[in-house]
Amino acid sequence: MEMWLEDGIIHGVYLPNTVVTLDVAKKCVEDRLKIANGRYYPSLVNLKNVAGEEKAAHDYYSSGEGIRYLIAGAFIVDSYLPALLANIYLKINKPKVPARLFNHEENALKWLEPFKNQMN
Repeated sequence: MEMWLEDGIIHGVYLPNTVVTLDVAKKCVEDRLKIANGRYYPSLVNLKNVAGEEKAAHDYYSSGEGIRYLIAGAFIVDSYLPALLANIYLKINKPKVPARLFNHEENALKWLEPFKNQMN
């Protein structure tokens, strides 16, 4: 995953055809924590290149370590069915930080804007 900090938001884009395993998830969180450097940030992650995700990886992302120093998460998807399934999952499982799916980056950035005021 490529990851960077821009305008108070940690951005992430998975490499093409990524299958998110537990090892991939741990590396992504490790990289995000280095960028955060002990500060809380909202995050914008582009999921368009993800080919699949293991349950163990998903569980790790939802864990205390996986959400450490996160204020909110916006996720970009490009097709209807994955977005629908993910939205159902978010409604049932109630993430510990605000999370939302978007089809367009501009809308995601607009949604994340108020969270930038909560950074320490």
